[in-house]
Parts: sequence; C-alpha cells; structure tokens
Amino acid sequence: MDVDLLPVITTLLLGTAALSLTSACYAFRQNHYPVAIWCGWLMLAVALYCSGYAGELASHSVTEADFWIRLQFFGAAYLPAFIILLTLSYQRQSHPPLVVAALLMTLSSVTLVLVLGNDSHHLVYWMDGITRQNNLSLSQFRIGPAYYLHLVYLAISWVITNALLWRHYQRHAAYRTPILLIIAGVTAPWLGYLINIVNYSTLPLDLSPMCFAVTSLCFWIGLFRYRFTNVAPIARDHLFEALNKPLLVLNEQLQIVDFNHKALELAPALGADMIGQDVSQLPCLPPGLHHLRHSQNEVELLEYRYDDRAWELAIYPLHLNQQTAQGYILVFQEVTARATLIETLRTQAERDTLTNLFNRRVVMEYLTLQMTSATAEQPLSVILFDIDHFKSINDQQGHIAGDMALCQIASLLQQTLMSTGIAGRYGGDEFLLVLPATSAEQAAHYAHELNRRSQQQLGISLSLGLSQTQGGEAATELLQRADLALYQAKSRGRARVESLLLACDA
Repeated sequence: MDVDLLPVITTLLLGTAALSLTSACYAFRQNHYPVAIWCGWLMLAVALYCSGYAGELASHSVTEADFWIRLQFFGAAYLPAFIILLTLSYQRQSHPPLVVAALLMTLSSVTLVLVLGNDSHHLVYWMDGITRQNNLSLSQFRIGPAYYLHLVYLAISWVITNALLWRHYQRHAAYRTPILLIIAGVTAPWLGYLINIVNYSTLPLDLSPMCFAVTSLCFWIGLFRYRFTNVAPIARDHLFEALNKPLLVLNEQLQIVDFNHKALELAPALGADMIGQDVSQLPCLPPGLHHLRHSQNEVELLEYRYDDRAWELAIYPLHLNQQTAQGYILVFQEVTARATLIETLRTQAERDTLTNLFNRRVVMEYLTLQMTSATAEQPLSVILFDIDHFKSINDQQGHIAGDMALCQIASLLQQTLMSTGIAGRYGGDEFLLVLPATSAEQAAHYAHELNRRSQQQLGISLSLGLSQTQGGEAATELLQRADLALYQAKSRGRARVESLLLACDA
C-alpha cells in the first residue's frame, strides 16, 4: 500500500527553501562583506531549486513538470558558480577576481539558456512522461550531453571548493570548526546526489534539494554565528597587516602558512607559491631554526645580521591546548641603529679614541687572561715602547703633529702585528703589545722589524723593552721588567730593543 509522501516531502523541500531564503535575506543585509553577498546568491539559488523540485513532485502533467524543472535550473545552473565564488571570497576576505567570476557565471548562464531552449534541441534532457508513486509525480526523462556537462561542472566545483577550504583549514588552525561546518554544508547535497545516482534509495527521489537544509544550517553557523566572515578575519587582517614589522606564520613542521605584506620587504621571494614550503628556503633567516621542533621555550629571541642590517627575531610558539607547539609566529624587527649604537658604545669603552687601538684596561685584562695559559714551552711576551723625542714633536710641530705620529704608529702596528697578539695604547706615547705563545727571541725579532719599518716609512724611531713570562709571576711583575727594559733602551741611546734576558742593538 502506497503511503502519501507528498505532504511530507513538499514540506521538507519548502521548509528548506524558506530556510535558505531567510539565510539569503540575512546574508544580503551583510552586503558590506564580500563572502556574505555570494552566500546570499547561493542560498537564493538553493531556494529556487528546492521550490522547483517541490512543484515538480506535486505536478499533474508533463507540461507542468517540465515548467518546474526549468524553474529548478534557475537555481541549479548557478550552484557550482556561487559555491566556488563564495569559497574564494571566504578565503581571500575580498571579492574573487572579476575574470573568474565572469567565467563561472557565463558557464552557468549557458546551462540555463540550454535548459530554457531544451524543446528545440533536447541537449539537456528528453521528457518521456511522469509516474505516480506514493502520490509523488516522478519525472521520467532521458539525460542529454549538456546535462552530463553540467554534472561534470558540479563535480569540479565540489572538488575545487573542498580543496580551497581544506587549504584554508590547514593554514588557520584557530578557525577550523567553522571551516569544517562549511565543508559539511558543501558536501551534504553532493552525498544526496550520489545516493540518487546509485539508486540506493527504494524511492527514486533526488535527495540533494532536501540535503540543502543541512547546507543552510551549516553555513548559518559557520559563517554568521561564529562571526568568522565579518569580524574575526577583518580583525585578524587589520592586526596582522597593521603590525609594522615583518611577520611569518609557520606550522609545526616549520612550513610557511602565512605572512604579512611587511614580510615582503625582508623576503621579496615570498608569494603564494611559498605557502607550504620549508622556511629554510628563505635566505633572510638565521640558520638552525629546525631546533624549534624539539624546543620547549615559550619565547625565543635571536639576533643576527642579514643584508648588511641587524635583525632581532622573536619566535612565539602557538599552543592549542597541548604541550607541544602547533606552530610558530616569527616577528622580525630591524635593530641596525641599536646594534650600531651598542657597537659604538662598546668600541668607546674598549678602544682609544685617537688611535683606535685597545685602551689600557682591555689590554691589561687580556694580558691577565693569557698569562693563565702561558707555559715554559709556550711562553707569553710583552713589548712596551714609546716614540723617541715625542715631546719635541709636540713642542716644535704642535700637538696635531704629535697626534698624527701616534695614529701612524697605531696604523703600522695594525699592519704588522702577529695574529695571536693585540696592541693597545698604554698611556701618552707608550704602547703595549701582548704576544701569547711567543718567546723573547721571537718578540725581539718582531720589535726590531717594527722599529726598522717605523724609521723607514714614518721617520720615527722607537725605544722598545720586552720581557717574557717566568713561572709563577704576576702581570705587574712582567710589566715591571718590560718597563725596566724600556728605560735601558732610552738610557743607551734610544732607537733600540732591550730585554732583561736579551739585549740587541737596533
């Protein structure tokens, strides 16, 4: 015995149409958000599709059924276009490219035109009649090639839509619940259509119109209840882009999932094709970031130089109710001015302002440190020297000439000093050289060579005293012996090298 299903089915269809129409009206009221506009058109197309199918099931003739089928296509023809355009605007938070929208709308319009003119060519379908089952009018028709193309169009739109949504799902972990709802809304009518294709149900009904009730509910919750479309993304974009610093977002595998426009100044190679790529492909980052996969640090600060500029990198792990990080935010800040200032202050604290050699404090600290590792086999030597007749240079030629002589000697030291040693201005016209792993004989050889070059290149002679470490003595004792050797060099006629252990004429 047949059960009268017409009231039940038409109520479901018209209820779905009413729900979709309500969603469309609400969406159009939010027309200052691009995604809401396309959602409105999609829901309006669903309302037409469901209303037309309700009319088809209640029709009493082939002509009446054919009328309602054509009405259905006023909505069904545009479903693939609207769903892709909605997804694009949802992902971009702006209107889809005009070329894409025009192409999709043209394809849908061609389908509608073919349906409206079907009587003349029957490329879409051929009506064979209607049958009554459970008081429902079920259309009997043969499918034409244009209808098959429309089915391919539907299938492609479903694949594209879900691919875009899934990509969005991977990039925005905080919004995964609404994204999953939208995916469910897109998939529900497609599943209903597949059931109809494989004739799984005993009643040959197209279930996809009724499944659009799920679509309307999922879209309502996913797009509007969560306020994702009109509040969260805009707030995120404003904050994301308003931050006047380069910013990168990485997933737990250290793959790039997002970046702001400011990041393009630091890494011009960034683009849509870099999404999903390992962050190590960017040359603007310091090496060794892959340690983050095993790091438990809350925030990490790194300083490095890139492109002749100093950068500070702040790494913020993203935790989603888990102990391990689900991703990372990398915030870059150029600190070249700060680094330059710090370097300047450090230089001023360590260097003599006139000669740019190390000052006395630094040389003495270095000497004390190096003496702890000096041995009989690897002794340390010091050379203490000054410029002969320096007072006469100042008195006869002026202090500018004296300062120039000091700078010339400093430059000569920087050119000739052995790589293991350092030189510093000890005070006035006195200079101190600390030579680790250098014997007195080696130090004397260098002292003679320094004095020779100074006389040949600068016309300035030097008096030099040197000493070598002996077991257990302090730095002050070593310097006292070098100072005594320097005094001997001066008292014996200047322009010579003296040592308490070794005496040589210049």
